[in-house]
Amino acid sequence: MYHAKDYKYIGGYYGACNEASMMHDLYHFGPIVVALNAPSDLFYYNGGIYDSKDEDRSDWDITKTSRWEKTNHAVTCIGWGEENGEKYWIIKNSWGSNWGMDGYFNMKRGTDDIASESMAASAKIKLPESSDNNQLPFAKSVEN
Repeated sequence: MYHAKDYKYIGGYYGACNEASMMHDLYHFGPIVVALNAPSDLFYYNGGIYDSKDEDRSDWDITKTSRWEKTNHAVTCIGWGEENGEKYWIIKNSWGSNWGMDGYFNMKRGTDDIASESMAASAKIKLPESSDNNQLPFAKSVEN
């Protein structure tokens, strides 16, 4: 059985998340959980860098800071990239391999589109004890 430990909001607390802190956790600890407010046009994504036209920022205060962002979907961010000067996150969705690019999509990075950079979370995975410490239970051995 696998367990998560050291669960945390990236940035240290709800609302402190940002592009740089997400990149830091991805680099040092691996995939992170991202909550977002998926608009209906995301269902039709089939390639490229997704750039949402959803601009609902009704929960922002007068300083343009979000106190709470609406979300309706959770995904896994596995990395980042840049294409023709446009930054993006590499996201694994849960809608199956027939959706998007084999179940993944690239989403605009650095703009908090659809609340994607507002409340990411990370955790460390605690692997089970194994009688063979050199072999994880799900790993295949490779013979030369």
